[in-house]
Amino acid sequence: MHKLMFRKKGRFSCKFFYGSYYKDSGAKLINSLIGGSITLNFSKDAAGIFRTEKDSFSGKNPTINATSPDYILFESSATNKSILSGITPKFIRKDSDSYNYPIDYLTASGQNHFVSNVVGSQNVSASNIQKGYSVIYARASRIAGLDAESKVAKDLSIIEAQVKQDTMNQLNSRKTSYKLATQKLYSGNDITQDTSQNSIDKATSANGVIDSPIVDGSNDSMYVFKNLLAQTYYLYSKIDEGRSSASGYTFASSWIEQVVQVQPLLLVTIPDQIEFNSIQSGEFGKSDNLNNYVVINHGNVPANVDFKAITTNPGCSPDVSLVDKFGDESENWY
Repeated sequence: MHKLMFRKKGRFSCKFFYGSYYKDSGAKLINSLIGGSITLNFSKDAAGIFRTEKDSFSGKNPTINATSPDYILFESSATNKSILSGITPKFIRKDSDSYNYPIDYLTASGQNHFVSNVVGSQNVSASNIQKGYSVIYARASRIAGLDAESKVAKDLSIIEAQVKQDTMNQLNSRKTSYKLATQKLYSGNDITQDTSQNSIDKATSANGVIDSPIVDGSNDSMYVFKNLLAQTYYLYSKIDEGRSSASGYTFASSWIEQVVQVQPLLLVTIPDQIEFNSIQSGEFGKSDNLNNYVVINHGNVPANVDFKAITTNPGCSPDVSLVDKFGDESENWY
């Protein structure tokens, strides 16, 4: 058995080409001296890239010891066959850090998940990844935290949201997804469970989601939810990242949750004097005075306004009074 060690933050990349006198259908991944299997050891933040112009890799099944690597990738230029048709690599997770390490693969139709988080060891065969022409063991993305602050004032009722960045991975893109809901989007108390994550993924307006924006950008994930009613909100966020040298893959974090309270503000402005100066027929006062006699709710609490009494100034007609009940609201009043 031959062992190769890739130290902290090391980057190893190799590509197998067709030779003039090739005989094998797959790129041989073996100890060429004795024809035996090899063991690959990847340290923290290291990355390994194994690419071939042939259909797949072949040879002896390699053992891959992974201690918090960035990612380990096997990929073929042929997109219609399994990269692992000739080998079954064994990934052994040696670390105990707090990240998930999923195994994903690419087919002609896109990215797929095989294992959401490797614990202990995991064999990966051609049958596991169908016609996956690429397979990757990678550190999942993660949000370091979620900041959410509500602000309430006249004509203002918002929640400002921003994720705390996690810079462990070598990124070339990032998208931040949010979901703001009026109720909790999963059952139970453990948001990390697959059932909880799936429930948040699938949640729509029917489940209380009122907004689900996506912020595109690696440097700024700020989003402002506006015109909110006063109540308790459940804010969820996750990130999707692309990484250098792992084209075609998106690495998603888990959803995290923040409960935010938007405090009530009752602030309604109404006109306290109304002048009836028109003596012409038509819609009395509407066109002339509409902008002056508007009731405006500047707060974040629904308000009903009822006029209970009217006080007339000296010299006003005694016929001016509140109408107790309209007989037909479609009628024109003169």
